[in-house]
Amino acid sequence: TGLASTDLSAAHLQELGLSLTAYNNAAGTPGHHLPAILSAIAASGSEVGSLAALQTLASRAASAQDKILHYADETGSPTAPAPTAEDYRAIGLARFETDATGARIALVSPERVAAINAALHASGIGPDRADTPAGIKRVVTAYNAILDSANGTAGDTAVALTGEHYRDIGVTIAGVTAPGGAGKDGAILSLFNSLIDSLSAADVATPAKIEALGATVGKLIGLAGQPRTQPVSNAPASGELARFGIQSLSDDERDAFIAVLQTKAVSDFDTLGEVQALATSVRAAYARVIAYAETNGGAAPTVADYQALAITGISDNAGHRDAVNAALATTAVKGSTVARLNALQAVVDSYRLLLQQADGTADNTATADLAKLEHFENIGVDMMLLKQLDGSAAGATRNAVQLLSSLVDSRSTAAVDTPQELQQLVSLVHKLALAEQGLDTSPLLPADFALIGMPVSDAAVVAQIRAQ
Repeated sequence: TGLASTDLSAAHLQELGLSLTAYNNAAGTPGHHLPAILSAIAASGSEVGSLAALQTLASRAASAQDKILHYADETGSPTAPAPTAEDYRAIGLARFETDATGARIALVSPERVAAINAALHASGIGPDRADTPAGIKRVVTAYNAILDSANGTAGDTAVALTGEHYRDIGVTIAGVTAPGGAGKDGAILSLFNSLIDSLSAADVATPAKIEALGATVGKLIGLAGQPRTQPVSNAPASGELARFGIQSLSDDERDAFIAVLQTKAVSDFDTLGEVQALATSVRAAYARVIAYAETNGGAAPTVADYQALAITGISDNAGHRDAVNAALATTAVKGSTVARLNALQAVVDSYRLLLQQADGTADNTATADLAKLEHFENIGVDMMLLKQLDGSAAGATRNAVQLLSSLVDSRSTAAVDTPQELQQLVSLVHKLALAEQGLDTSPLLPADFALIGMPVSDAAVVAQIRAQ
């Protein structure tokens, strides 16, 4: 490991004739950099074949330890020079493996020294953790494990990263290095490690970058279980989602993706692969729904598309999905109308309510449970004629909508499974309401009565009914 376990003291080394420089450690305790010197000796191999070589080794270790200690004290020594890879090697931080020359391989490579230095120089690590090789080695070993994982190839991490690895390099991440609450810590660590595993070393080259990634993971996992009917709390921005390989989302696509995550359990997206798969399915389904609503045709959304968007209560039973698609195909329901998934859910729920009422049996739905004006408008039925009735008589709109819902209640699902069929009923109810008010601006016709199963062919009879 490069760390010595020995009873050698500074006095023993001085008796051998070594010159040791006195110093005070981070706690203010006098010493002679003994841990660094002993660590260097343990990792030296054949470098201590003479007293002169031993003196060189000891002096180099003491100087390197002092340099590392001052660099970690960014408050007391803000302009201290950064250690080199050779400085870490000088205090004995070496692997058991040897190179072609027989020397033990340094634990800190030139390619990684900047990341190690960034950890030592950040606020999460103070000089008290950098005044012995053992303390420094914890930082180095942890960061090496993280950098080994972040090699740009997903799925090949040999060492499972834990919260301790991240704590050892001085980062603070809720749910990873400290409890985050809400029972989501395991999912946060899982997704975080999965994300790190997919990145390159440059993406995790500083504790600040790692903390930013951790914060984004926390935001994403935090969405799970949030009520979709309430404003989203702390949702990641499109730029943050790009860290997960989810690129070029429009604002509406991002909002749809976030809305879907709100309906999921944390176990549904606690790996990068699951997050990306969800994003792909949401994007494809969302595009199909919006395009269908915007163009009033094309490839009709399937039940699977609605389910990918976490739309509940939709099926092919009783023509429900076809009826919802018919609503999307109206001119009143545009892509922008259902751009928010809550609005799309309202279309689905409204048509389901109407189809449930239309069971072919009249008056078997309680008045309080009959569809309301907004249910018809949600599916693209133009209710303006009925809304204008209140201009002539207070309460006329409410009564007309109740009559309309009662008519739906008497029909079969096949008779109301398109907004156009319901629009015909609106026209009929409007004429009846006008007749009730004594107005004849839109007279009843035999076809109107046939619409509700009352065929009337004699014009005189129609006139009599209109006059009543």
